[in-house]
Amino acid sequence: MTVDDSSMKSDNRSQSNKSSVSVQTNNRNDIAIQTSPALYDNNEASQNGLLAPSTTSLAPTAHNGVYGNNSNIRSRSVSFASTAAPSRVGVNDPYAAFRSKSTISLALPTGDAIEIEDEPDQLPTDQKPGQRTPSPQQPSTKMQIFRRMCIINLVAFSFGIDSTLWLPSVYNFILTLRPNDADRYLAVTQAVSALAQFIVSLSIGVFAAKVHSLKWTIVVCIALSFAGNFLYSCAGVGALNNVGAIIGGRILCGIASGSSGLAMGFIAISTANVDRLEALSQYRTYAGIALVLGPALNALFGLIDIKIGNYTINENNAPTYCSSFIMALLAILLGLFLSNKTKPAPNPIVPAIEFFRRGHYGPSLIILCSMLSSSYVSALILYVLPDRLSSFWGFSTGVQAGLQTAVYAAGLIGSLLSSYIRDGLGRLVLSITSWKNGVDKVTLLERAKADGGVSAGAPLYTGIGLEILLGIVSFLWVSLGLIAMIISFGLDFVYSSSQASTAAGFLIGCAVVMVGYNIQAAVLPTLFSKSLPNDLRVALTPWYGATVAMGKILAPLITEAITKATPTGGRTGGNQIGGYALALGVPIEHLPSFETKLLQTSQTELNDRLEDFRELLTDNKLDYYIVPTTDAHASEYVADADARLAFLSGFTGSSGVAIVGAYDAHLWTDSRYYIQAERELSRAWTLHKDGLPGVPTWTEWLSKYTQSARIGVDPKLMTYKQATSIEDILRDVESQLIYTAHNLIDQIWYERPALPLRPLFVLGMEFTGKHASEKLEDVDNWLGPKRAFIASALDDIAWVLNLRCQDSVPFNPVFYSYLLISQSKKVLFVYKDQLTGVVSDYLSDLNVEIKDYANIDNTLKSVSSNYTTIFTSETVSRAVASDSGFSRIRTTTSPITLAKAAKNPVELKGAREAYKRDGLAFVRFLAWLDGQVRAGNPDLTEWNVSAKFDEIRSKLPLFKGLAYENISATGANAALPHYSTSKDNSPKLDLTTPYLNDSGGQYLDGTCDTTRTVHFGKPTKEQKVAFTRVLQGHIAIDSLVFPEGTTGGHIDVLARRPLWLENLDFGHGTGHGIGAYLNVHEGPHGINKGLSFAQFPLRVGCMNSNEPGYYAENKFGMRIESVVTVKESSKKGWLKYERLTKVPIDKRLVDYSLLTQFEKDWLNVGTFHVLKYTLTTPKAHNEDVKQTLLPLLDKSDKLTRKWLQLQ
Repeated sequence: MTVDDSSMKSDNRSQSNKSSVSVQTNNRNDIAIQTSPALYDNNEASQNGLLAPSTTSLAPTAHNGVYGNNSNIRSRSVSFASTAAPSRVGVNDPYAAFRSKSTISLALPTGDAIEIEDEPDQLPTDQKPGQRTPSPQQPSTKMQIFRRMCIINLVAFSFGIDSTLWLPSVYNFILTLRPNDADRYLAVTQAVSALAQFIVSLSIGVFAAKVHSLKWTIVVCIALSFAGNFLYSCAGVGALNNVGAIIGGRILCGIASGSSGLAMGFIAISTANVDRLEALSQYRTYAGIALVLGPALNALFGLIDIKIGNYTINENNAPTYCSSFIMALLAILLGLFLSNKTKPAPNPIVPAIEFFRRGHYGPSLIILCSMLSSSYVSALILYVLPDRLSSFWGFSTGVQAGLQTAVYAAGLIGSLLSSYIRDGLGRLVLSITSWKNGVDKVTLLERAKADGGVSAGAPLYTGIGLEILLGIVSFLWVSLGLIAMIISFGLDFVYSSSQASTAAGFLIGCAVVMVGYNIQAAVLPTLFSKSLPNDLRVALTPWYGATVAMGKILAPLITEAITKATPTGGRTGGNQIGGYALALGVPIEHLPSFETKLLQTSQTELNDRLEDFRELLTDNKLDYYIVPTTDAHASEYVADADARLAFLSGFTGSSGVAIVGAYDAHLWTDSRYYIQAERELSRAWTLHKDGLPGVPTWTEWLSKYTQSARIGVDPKLMTYKQATSIEDILRDVESQLIYTAHNLIDQIWYERPALPLRPLFVLGMEFTGKHASEKLEDVDNWLGPKRAFIASALDDIAWVLNLRCQDSVPFNPVFYSYLLISQSKKVLFVYKDQLTGVVSDYLSDLNVEIKDYANIDNTLKSVSSNYTTIFTSETVSRAVASDSGFSRIRTTTSPITLAKAAKNPVELKGAREAYKRDGLAFVRFLAWLDGQVRAGNPDLTEWNVSAKFDEIRSKLPLFKGLAYENISATGANAALPHYSTSKDNSPKLDLTTPYLNDSGGQYLDGTCDTTRTVHFGKPTKEQKVAFTRVLQGHIAIDSLVFPEGTTGGHIDVLARRPLWLENLDFGHGTGHGIGAYLNVHEGPHGINKGLSFAQFPLRVGCMNSNEPGYYAENKFGMRIESVVTVKESSKKGWLKYERLTKVPIDKRLVDYSLLTQFEKDWLNVGTFHVLKYTLTTPKAHNEDVKQTLLPLLDKSDKLTRKWLQLQ
């Protein structure tokens, strides 16, 4: 269908308020239109110059017809529906949209014809019915139209991008300044900002009227947004390091937001006959485009790290700096180009009453409530989406930006297609109405003509009735998205869905919500403005802005309130889920309880424990309390009854110290647990990453922040050496270390489990290689007369007495005890219920007296005077040292620890056999797993494959359980060095992601510890480079020849050097000592850059791990761990390593272009180049494994044999 432009000629002499459009069909699908001249409304919008009186510039792409706003004849394509397919009419009259009244003649393909008089929405209030419209002003030029369109869309764009830029920064600022209640403080801060917007929205019209300048009122408000953004940006870099700056900045931004609603008002009042839905849809589209760009800019700012004087501009504050200057630019542009002709009505109450009167109370309330809920939902998405992506799923910054961009981009569908959706709904409803009532469509449209389509009672297929229908549909659409978001978490709770499926469902729900919201953002202001006469639309615009502000107030406050009402709370998603439920009317008690991956206790319950504990601090007149992860023996692994730090904080790592105050709570842990602690701790805690530059140790923190304080601690849980050092530190700041008679945590731990007391058994000489009597004699010779030694380390006691106990302490075959050794007396303090008759007789033969574990304090007090000196290891508690008498106590490295570290020939023989058996289990597991993954087994989760591995190990001879919890990790979880999976929240393995397994068995003849990283598909370049650099470091240690006296601290750098070439590193040590059917972590030696390892040389018989790694946060983890033992080299005075582990290395992850020839030979070739290099092993690694294990495999185990031969 075409329209001849020459047929549209203006008649300037016409003074009539009427123009005509004749429509006639040339065939069934073509309609020709002819129009007569038109006049222009002399209303306020056409005079103010802010918006040009033409919809050409406002909505150039949408289309409409009799099913839309039938009062609008616009200067662009117009679609008329009929019994045939709808056709397009091209109209090139830039001012046709501003007729105050016209007659439309429609000649339909059916042969019928109708005429519809097109009238303005309402008469101006200063014009009587029937009064002649004054002559119009001259129409705007195309340049003016273009300029005004740019201004309006710039306003929309700037406010949209401002929202996505400032939110992450403000949250980071608050998290830094208010770590204990960041969520709550963010909610309050945002609510205060929205309250400022609400107040300003209602008063801005009055203010602008008093100063006679709407233009400069808006410019000043937007300038305040610049000031607000800049203010808390300065707080972010430390120039104004206080919470007041953030609150002040948010208030200023709230004041600026009070003017944002005016932009929509300007569109709504631009003229009587503009299709406001399409104009507002365009406004919403530009704001939506800004939302799409915001996350991308935030990701870009993540690369920023600029130093200016003492301040650093980085990813946390750069977005708000950018946002502030965007607002400054906007203020300048509006100051230059905005017209200043409009004086808004000073009293917003009058138009509010008029709104309700004309729109009727019921529909009017529905419109206002819909605007409120729409604003609430949009604010909810802005708050929730970034938090879910980072805190709950741990996506990287780039992935977060991409997913947010996708959600916001999907939302643009709503604003781009709102008028199309409206017209489609009109056709559908018209057809249904026609069919249901037996009335043809033409008749229905004629009936609609009488109402004009502008009252709330209009039918749902034309005029305002159709837009009411669109509003209802958009509300249902938003509800559908919210339901999808809740269901995604519900499926995860009930069916343990994977992270990918849960996140996908949630993101789809968010996208659906954004589509519906963008439709609402166009249709609701349209309905709002259509219920009023033109001259009241400016005055009532502030009410729209105020209603939007109320939604922004409610969103953070309600979600924060839900945090308290929902069992999950905090970071586990309870507050956001509660917010969704509230929007849908779902009772809170019907929500499922969602748990974090690593913690089975809700954050709300943990926070309640913290508050109960703080009451005890007050009762005991304490300012702080120190809570370590250890037990009374400074053990790394503790029984559940001793997991006090985990009970109080939720942190389940094996290393950490907490300091809890009346108003703050702090936790220190090492690099192995950084990411895990971030996941497990609530925001009531401040995490200190021990070992990072600029991070004080917990003892340094005490000396700096606890002036004149009383600091409590359980003396059983602090070593004597630590206590002495801390007392000296606190004395300098006039603080005291208070030793409590009972552990305060035990007083609120009402269901504290009992210690698992299992029977002891004697480990035979075939495994120990040395009788306990000989070991005790060695200690006696070291002591001399009148001296005693108190052994408190559980593995020292088990080793020296050749006793073991299974399942009293997790994974470690030790038992709770103390041992007093002197030439004249040996006393074992132990729970007597654990002693069998055999063990009692055995101890009697050793002349070891047995006393109850709880009598250690009384016994030491009574016998300490018999000795001139009482030696203790550095791990002895302050309580035991106190009972022994401080004047006699001397701390030293335990002679038992030193003797235990160098394994005797029997222990080494047992270790070699144990690693062969454990190697068999490992290759059987990897062969099975490789086949299952390639076969597409859908049940391969971290938890399931770990259980399968445990089953394989359990069938081996001499197996006594695991040496530590199986670390089974894929994807981002492998970036946690000590990750622990769970049955209910376990990701699935796939062909694209590396899989890491770090596990080992306890056998009567040895303790095993092995890590292998494998890939079942095609690794990425990044993965191969990382793995190869780790492998090179592993080879450097394995093949090392070194002189006697070398310590682990000397050689640690060799494992890191290849990674350093890529600017990579790992935070943990390269190696630790290994026990002989004892603890998997054993001292005093190790391979570590820490000073504590520098003083203990690597001696013949020492066993240690060789485990360099690399961990790409939120991506993958790589680690290769084998256990080696020190042996003599061919040249006197030189030592080398013998590798005990017999598990192949996955060559699919190797980038051979990075390897030297020596490294290639070490991995693959064997003795081919052995004469050219000082190679310490006779065969290449994988070849050695094959030759060792293939003879041990059953011939019937074809799967494992085939897999191993391919390695």
